[in-house]
Amino acid sequence: MARALAGKPRQEETLPLVAEDEDEDSSLLESESEDEDEAEWRRAAGLAEREEKERKKHRKGKRGLSKDGNRVEMEKESINICGWCGGFLFVIGIGLVVWALMQQNEHGAFISMQNDDRISGKTIVFMAAGCAYFLYLCEALCCSKTSQYLRNICCEASFIKFVAKVQESNPEVGFSIQNWHNETRTSTDSEGRTTTSTVRVNTHFAAEGFAIQGHTDETLSPEQMIAMFHLLHGSGSIADTSAGDVNFTVSKTGEQVLILLCHFPMDFRPREQHTLNSHAATRASFYARNTSDVYQDKAESQKIDFPGYVERMMLVISTSGSDSVSHPWWMNFYFYAFLSMLGLSIPYRLFFFHKTAARTWGVVKHFSALPPSGWQGDPMSSLKNDPNPVVAQIHKAGKQLKVQKSEGHGDQQGDSDDYEHYAYHHQSGKHMVVNDDVPEYWTNQNVKTSFDTKEKVSSAFNRKIGKILADTFKAKATRDRKKDDPMPNSLKVVGITRMEDRDMWVKYAHKRHELAELRDSFTAIKDLKGSGRVKTMNAMGKEDGLYEDMNEVYLFHGTSPSGAMGISGDGFKLSFVGSNVGTMFGRGVYLAEQSSKCDEYAQTDDSGAYAGIYAALLCRVTLGEAFRIDKSNIPAIEKAMASGEYDCVLGDREEAVGTYREFVVFDEAQIYPEYVVLYRRVFD
Repeated sequence: MARALAGKPRQEETLPLVAEDEDEDSSLLESESEDEDEAEWRRAAGLAEREEKERKKHRKGKRGLSKDGNRVEMEKESINICGWCGGFLFVIGIGLVVWALMQQNEHGAFISMQNDDRISGKTIVFMAAGCAYFLYLCEALCCSKTSQYLRNICCEASFIKFVAKVQESNPEVGFSIQNWHNETRTSTDSEGRTTTSTVRVNTHFAAEGFAIQGHTDETLSPEQMIAMFHLLHGSGSIADTSAGDVNFTVSKTGEQVLILLCHFPMDFRPREQHTLNSHAATRASFYARNTSDVYQDKAESQKIDFPGYVERMMLVISTSGSDSVSHPWWMNFYFYAFLSMLGLSIPYRLFFFHKTAARTWGVVKHFSALPPSGWQGDPMSSLKNDPNPVVAQIHKAGKQLKVQKSEGHGDQQGDSDDYEHYAYHHQSGKHMVVNDDVPEYWTNQNVKTSFDTKEKVSSAFNRKIGKILADTFKAKATRDRKKDDPMPNSLKVVGITRMEDRDMWVKYAHKRHELAELRDSFTAIKDLKGSGRVKTMNAMGKEDGLYEDMNEVYLFHGTSPSGAMGISGDGFKLSFVGSNVGTMFGRGVYLAEQSSKCDEYAQTDDSGAYAGIYAALLCRVTLGEAFRIDKSNIPAIEKAMASGEYDCVLGDREEAVGTYREFVVFDEAQIYPEYVVLYRRVFD
């Protein structure tokens, strides 16, 4: 389940229909004039047609939203008109060959041309068929979208580098004009026959660039891209609630590898009205100065100063790692070329597009004729107002979707024999019996029906969580807190939402039941060496519905409103962007018992309704049997987890250096992110 929180879209101010005085009337006319200028530029740049196509797609449910407006769906690539024409040419070529072979005269000889015996009709037909086959291969292997995708296959790591380069590149806008006229020419052949033809004659050509002082890039960041791809993998839902928040849900797909066909078209836009006017004036002046003939071919070019830019790329997203490019063997350019030579290009493309998902991400650059010091606010055509609510939501959230890490890197030089030193069991001796029922306080109680809702909590519960934040806060910073991220004095709750997801709960309950059957009893956390009972539970008091005898507790997980997109419908995914993946105590999900430690990982959105607000997930976690260790020792941890005697790691840096304890879980099913807690940092 992927979650992102955002405020209601801002209401646009409307101009009065009747001006009350001359000043207002003048400003209204100026506004209308600016709108006309922008509309003219958008028509010239092809944006109006593109946006109308997008709106039609949204209405039909082909991209972003389905017909009911509540489902998020992946796009599918399709064969364009050139592809179908290429396939038609192949069929024509084959037809010509078959027809030629079937045509024989009454003496059994192949027909020849009636007036000229130098070239047989058979040769003409085969030449025509060869030309058709050649054009078909050129389209299939050089011009088709499929060939472009198969020539540019990359992994997540390479893709991130590519997108970062695209973001850093500068836009270049230019104008060109080619003057020409027609001339009538007469020629006489050797037999005295005269022919007259009209030919095009090119004359003056000119090109000029538009002076750009700076630009605002709204191309999705690499982290946003990957988060969006994970978010939009498969079908899901998106719904606006009365509180103005947005729910994102991705259903279970079961796939380990996702193949995405990524299209990166240029999308350059004037940043402000001054640039819009300057762009139009420069273009008009250039064309006027360089018009010197009867006809003109005028063009406007858009490019970036990045030599490695490609318009289409095939991205492989794999759960095995960001460097993996594992994909089906038949997704290979040479295999595609072989089938194309056999005339099977069209069937291959149809199957290829059916088995892959596609996303179109414009290289969006808002260029400006003004230096950055003269800019005010967001660009006038910002994607924060995109008709696709998912795209708009991510742009409002900003580009800072960071992968969080725990304290430093794990110590790979430790001794696995230390496992015996840290191994400790003092089990309660109580046989665990658990059920899979949802908590009694949930709104949704029937697990036999599908549900995925976001529920409000009571004011009393808000106060209770506020007290937990206060009681578990310690004015102690570790190196996980950034240098430019000062230590607050306290944390103040802004809002809390309870997540009720049937599929995720069933998975969590099943894992809890599995652990209960695996062991007759568990060593209580409070009986381990260190600081006793989990501090979150101390502050919370008696919580009904928790199986504390098997160390089921509530723990914090720091994130951000937009970072919640890194959590899938199956729960936490270790490889997903936005999850707090650490390495000090092994590669797992890191959870905190104290709000001040959780706050070190929390992030705020750079812009939008939740700017300045941080987020923490209060998770229901079944720790099971915990392996306690007070320093980083990866070999010992790996040996402990491989033994099958432990279900999680308790990294006790509080005992060692006076900082914090962290709990590391290696199976995402042991975690249910039940509450999203939004809060502010207080510094006075």
